[in-house]
Amino acid sequence: MITKLLILTFLTIPGCAATQLVDETIATSSTSKSVPPAQIVLDGDLSDWYGQTGIRADNDEVFVCFESYDESQAIQAANFTTRIRIDADGDQNTGMRSLYNADDPKSGQKMMLSQGVDLTIDISPAGEEFGELKGGSNIRLHTDHSTKRISHADVGFYFLPTHNAPRYEMRLDRSTMPSLQHDGRITIVVEHRAIGGEVLRTQSFTTTLPRYEPSKPINDPIAAKPQGGVRVMSTNVLYSSPLKDPERSSIKNGSRPRKTMYADGSTNISGRTGRSS
Repeated sequence: MITKLLILTFLTIPGCAATQLVDETIATSSTSKSVPPAQIVLDGDLSDWYGQTGIRADNDEVFVCFESYDESQAIQAANFTTRIRIDADGDQNTGMRSLYNADDPKSGQKMMLSQGVDLTIDISPAGEEFGELKGGSNIRLHTDHSTKRISHADVGFYFLPTHNAPRYEMRLDRSTMPSLQHDGRITIVVEHRAIGGEVLRTQSFTTTLPRYEPSKPINDPIAAKPQGGVRVMSTNVLYSSPLKDPERSSIKNGSRPRKTMYADGSTNISGRTGRSS
C-alpha cells in the first residue's frame, strides 16, 4: 500500500507533448547525424527529441529518452519494473557485470552483450513480498566490490512526465558522479521487467560524452516569480513528510506561494487497484 501526497505551489513550466510509440521488442538508439543538436530541457515536452529515443549530453548533464512498455500506466506506479542500467565509463570490466540483448547493427540478428553497470535505477521496484511491486524508485551504486543504496538526489536523477505516457525523458547530473566526468563512451540499457523478473523489453543506447565543463550552479535557485505569469512547483512525496520535514517545509515556504494544494491517494500495485482523492 503506497500513500502519496502531492503538493502544488505556483512555477512557470511549458506544456507537454506526446510522441508515437514504436512497437519493437529490442530497440536501439535512433539518434541520427541529420538531426540538429538540441538543448534538452527536462520538462516532459519531448519535442526537443525530434521523435527519437537515445542519449543526449552536454557539459553538465546526461539525458535519456526511452519508450514505455505499457503507455496506459505511469511507470512509477506500474505492474512492471523499468530498470535503467548505466555503464558510466563504458568499461564492461568495472562495476557490476550484467548481460543484455541487443540487435547486431550489421546482420540484424539478436546478440547477447556484456555491460559493466555502475548505476542501477529501478522504477516501480520489487517489494518485500514476492509478487509485489512498490511505487517510486530504488537506486543502487555499484563498484567492483560493493553495492550501496543511494537517493535519487545523490546522482541528480529525475524523469518526466509523471503521468502515463508512451515515452519518458530522464536526467543525470554529471557533477554528482565522477564516473560521468569524462569524454568517453557511455552505455545505458533500459529493461522492462514483469513481476518475477521476466524481461519484457530491452532498449540500449550508446554515445560519447562531451568534455565535462560544469557551467550551471550545482544548486539551482528557485525560479524568479514571473511578471504577469504563474509559477508552479509540484512535488510527489510519501505520506506527510513535507509537513514534518523542516528542510522540505523551508523549500515550500521559501517560494512564498499564494496558494498551496494538497492531494493524497493510495494504490495497490500488485492488485491493480487504486484510489485517489
